[in-house]
Amino acid sequence: MNGPLDAGRLRAKVAAGDVTLGTFVGTASPVTAEVCAAAGFDWLLLDLEHGAGGEEQVRATVPAAAAYGVPTVVVRVESEARIRAGRVLDAGAAGVMLPRLETVDEVRAAVAPLYYPPRGDRGVATYNRACRFGLDPGALERANDEVLGIVQIESRQALSNAEEIAAVDGVDVLFVGPRDLSHDLGVPGQVQRAGLRGSSGPGALSCSETWKGFVDCSFLTARRQQRRWPRAGHSLPSVLTQLCSLPLSRRNLHALAVATDRVEGGIPWMFS
Repeated sequence: MNGPLDAGRLRAKVAAGDVTLGTFVGTASPVTAEVCAAAGFDWLLLDLEHGAGGEEQVRATVPAAAAYGVPTVVVRVESEARIRAGRVLDAGAAGVMLPRLETVDEVRAAVAPLYYPPRGDRGVATYNRACRFGLDPGALERANDEVLGIVQIESRQALSNAEEIAAVDGVDVLFVGPRDLSHDLGVPGQVQRAGLRGSSGPGALSCSETWKGFVDCSFLTARRQQRRWPRAGHSLPSVLTQLCSLPLSRRNLHALAVATDRVEGGIPWMFS
């Protein structure tokens, strides 16, 4: 079925361990999103927490990205309030990133609005883009298996609870936010010390075989980080990355990824 909806493709790629390359969009401009989609990224993440715009962007950005073969917009909502996630999903977002969560109870409550009852408590309606404005009521039956749930790890408490958070039903990805985490760990701005690490540093986060989710880290700023982190024992099956600077072309980033880690079976990190 043609249209701007992702139909679970991004979630399926993450579950399959496929490597995907994406970028944050925080300029409140659908044209910027279109440029990023035209550049060939696999997904866009519309930042409603720190970005310049609001939920109205989703309406224009989803079809703009889809027109260039980028079938998804994952949205970092401004809060975990129930209505926030529901609105962006109704507008066609393929998934939701939830910031500033620290405990298992908080995560359970925050991911519930991503899923229709009885699994969650997302409000049910068909007169929206997610249901093709009433033309595809069957979307309600498929939605729970298609949405991508992402939880950010941004504090010491969240870090200590990361393994339990990853086990919560509805959590597909843990996204480490090193900037916030560095401040909470008492090393403000030292993002190299706040994130995924082998066995050292105040922000140590290890991958356990019991995790059903996937782990990601962003804000990698140097080629040496791109080479070192995958070799520290984090062979992650799928990576979501952040790009905050448009002057770097995807072609150059892709070439860097291939030249460093992808060829060697590791993770293709990108610049922030």
